[in-house]
Parts: sequence; C-alpha cells; structure tokens
Amino acid sequence: MSQSAGGWGWLLAAGILVTAAFTVCVASAACAAISLWRREAHRRLSIALLIVSCLVVWAFRGVPITLVRLLVSVDPGQVQVSGGAPPPMPGVVRVSRIPTSLVQHFSARGIVLKRETRYGGRDAEWIVDNANVGPLCDVVTSFVRFPKGTTVGAMRSRLVAISQPSELNEGLRLAMFHPHARGKTSDRRDCEAWSGKSSQIVGQLLDAFRSYQAAADDSLDER
Repeated sequence: MSQSAGGWGWLLAAGILVTAAFTVCVASAACAAISLWRREAHRRLSIALLIVSCLVVWAFRGVPITLVRLLVSVDPGQVQVSGGAPPPMPGVVRVSRIPTSLVQHFSARGIVLKRETRYGGRDAEWIVDNANVGPLCDVVTSFVRFPKGTTVGAMRSRLVAISQPSELNEGLRLAMFHPHARGKTSDRRDCEAWSGKSSQIVGQLLDAFRSYQAAADDSLDER
C-alpha cells in the first residue's frame, strides 16, 4: 500500500469531525438562547456559550454542505483502495498492452516491465519486475492512451486534472503514471526498501519513457 493511500480518508474523517462539532454548537447556541429567553440562572455562562457557539458555527458554516456534496458525488466503483492506480479520465483509454518496441526500449535500459496478471490484467497495470525492493513488494505503473487528434495541450490539461504524477510521450499519445510501491500483504514492512530506491527507479523509468520515439507501425491495443 502506498503512503498516499489514506489521504482522502483523513480528509473525510476531518470533515465528519468538523460537521459533528458544527452540529453540537448549533444545539448549544439554541439551548443558550432559550436559557437567556427564560431568564434562567447562570446568565453569564449562557451568554459566553452562545457567543462561542455562534463563532464556531459561522467559521465552519460551509463544511457540512461541502461534505454532503462530496459524499453524494463519490462513485464507489472509482474508489482506489490501494491509493496507487489513477482514476479513469474522460476522453482517454487505459491500456493493458503497449507497443512491443516500447517494452524492448525499457529492457535495453535495464528496466523489465511485466504485465500484471494476478487479477486477470483487468487493472491495466505493469510491474517493474527487476526493481529489487523485496519479494513482498511490487513496483507498479500504468498507461493511458489519448484518441487521435487530441492536441498536446488537451492531453496535458487532462493529466493535470488528477493528482497522480505522470509523464506524456507526445509521439505515442501515451501517458505513463509514475510508479508506486504496493505491498502484497497488509504488513507495512513489505515495501520498506522502496523509500531508499524510489528516486532512482522513478528517474530511470521516466528517462526511458521520454527518450522513446514512436515507430510508424506502433499500435496500442485497447482493453
């Protein structure tokens, strides 16, 4: 599991916590207002509670609405449990096959790419087979192809729309996402070696992808 796997989970938890505090403060403000209207004891405490509650409600007034919109807009089929694979983007096709000449180009530069077959290839992922980060850790990347006629500007704009770092090969109309480490078990120690080798592996892979020149007969098979 990559280190970024829990990013959205923490944000969601924080939003729920703030929403709960918002709800409590609304209730507290209402109770304090009723207490003042009835002229009950502890008037100063009620005034202080009313002021503090109103300030909290005003400061976080937009959080509940934002949280509801996020929860309503989430598509369960697009949630990435591992946190590594990029989400689908409109106008592009995730590919499980890349040109053989590109695979050979990687190999000539010391990078052995192997198609992920553990799940029948349905995730269109590739494994850096010689990353040497431990037997329980996979270094994973994936590719997306753009339709013919897509401008370079449009391709880059679509890639910027997601947070997963990527590299574009304009000649191929193909983008490669930066590799990430994924443990084969739930033990966080599966990919301990990745942190010390990640810069070298990522740099080597990106350099090879940038230097590849598309051949005239290169084609990509859609999934």
